[in-house]
Amino acid sequence: MDRKAIAKYAVEHHGVFPQEYLSRVGVTPNTAARLVRSGEWQRLHEGVFIGATTPLSPEVRVTAALAAVPSAAIGLRTAAWVHGLSDGFSVLDLVVSVGGRTRLRGATIHQSALPDDDVVCRRGWRTTSLERTLIDLGKVESARKPRRPMEEPGGGPAARPRRGGGAAARAGGGGGGGAPPRRGRGPGRRRRPPPTGSVLEDRFLRMVRETGLPMPILQARFDWLDCGRARVDFWFPVARLIVELDGRRFHLRCAQFERDRRRDLLAAARGIRTIRLTHHQLTAERDEVVAALRAALASEFRLSGAHLHR
Repeated sequence: MDRKAIAKYAVEHHGVFPQEYLSRVGVTPNTAARLVRSGEWQRLHEGVFIGATTPLSPEVRVTAALAAVPSAAIGLRTAAWVHGLSDGFSVLDLVVSVGGRTRLRGATIHQSALPDDDVVCRRGWRTTSLERTLIDLGKVESARKPRRPMEEPGGGPAARPRRGGGAAARAGGGGGGGAPPRRGRGPGRRRRPPPTGSVLEDRFLRMVRETGLPMPILQARFDWLDCGRARVDFWFPVARLIVELDGRRFHLRCAQFERDRRRDLLAAARGIRTIRLTHHQLTAERDEVVAALRAALASEFRLSGAHLHR
């Protein structure tokens, strides 16, 4: 048994060494079992080991889980930690394809469609992409709260389909299934803006309609923004104005704060203004928000404020 090679491998993999590697350096499952019985190694999962004195850190738990389920990806709350959206490691969430493994000691396994382009490598781990992570977390949060119908521009409720394409279109809960089929528009039916994916965005659109502000483009993409992959909440193209809604959940973390400010800087370099609004502003300071938007739009449109009133 090449102990130096095993030690080197363990250092490079947060102290974890699986049987698949051990077999390559001449350690059989029987030998590994004997070393566990002797107290030299610990078995974390079937065929996954660490040294007897290795602390059970978050990095060890994540690496060991992925060694036990190589087809899985770190997801949800754990992926939020990996992407820098949460302060610390709390739980171990794994995402596996539908029909995959359902149990692993110390982990919560979620079955869902998991295409390759929803998986990235972060810190050496298979992890759901940032977009997919936010979508999955949003679905979990929505499941805990009573569902609210979205108000359509005509005032009636409407079912809310999933947002956007890519991960948003594919991330079906509990084993897949896409968004419900869309009803075709009959003759004379008015074209309506696509529905939004959050109550905060619904509130903003309702405010726009009720105060006579111009209707923005939803979820606009730009080539200069993360190679065209990322989107902004609302885009007023004639005014060259972006409006982003900052919910408390994902915008109080340092990493996300820095990413948002980088986006604002990239926009400013192209002559685009960005206004960021919070839930508190949309509810408790609505008049001030409307006045600020009217002023920003009027200055860019080179119109008098009266043109933006009903």
